[in-house]
Amino acid sequence: YGALGLVVWYLLFGLTIGSAAAAIELGVDWPWLEEQVGDAGTWVAAYAVAKVLFPVRVAAVAAILPFAARLRRRFGRGSSGA
Repeated sequence: YGALGLVVWYLLFGLTIGSAAAAIELGVDWPWLEEQVGDAGTWVAAYAVAKVLFPVRVAAVAAILPFAARLRRRFGRGSSGA
């Protein structure tokens, strides 16, 4: 799966950190997060949330990758043209 795995991994990481940053900016209160990062800023807090969700991201990549590979073969660069 190689490069496709990296693309899926970083796409999910970007979605995770972006969603966490948006939630923090909108005022979602996570008391455990304040204990961990204090008043370090939105992106530091979002990164901490992304680190906590690491196991979930691993499972999501494992679930999504075979489906993404089939799509890539069918519609993308992996097709043989036959």
